[in-house]
Amino acid sequence: MAFTVVMLVLASAGVIWWFSAAESLERARAHAQAACTRAGVQLLDATVALRRVRARRCEGGFVLERRYAFEFSPDGVGRVQGWIDLRGRDLVSATVPFSAPQGPT
Repeated sequence: MAFTVVMLVLASAGVIWWFSAAESLERARAHAQAACTRAGVQLLDATVALRRVRARRCEGGFVLERRYAFEFSPDGVGRVQGWIDLRGRDLVSATVPFSAPQGPT
């Protein structure tokens, strides 16, 4: 009986983790698309990839902090990597390391 309860709790935790990770991935993708649009660059492959997960202490306890990487192209030829950092469900930072070329001065 106790084994069954433990297995149900573990399975439930796994399902919650899965849905949380899927929601976080979709949020990161949307933030990456918005950051690329603001920077005037093209998000490549329309996807992000999880690079790091760690627990962070907050005022309310612990929260997961995730870093996602994505690739974008400023000129349609090259690939540059950017990052999205999420703390729980909130955006911490969106990094698109690109500066638009300056015209002649």
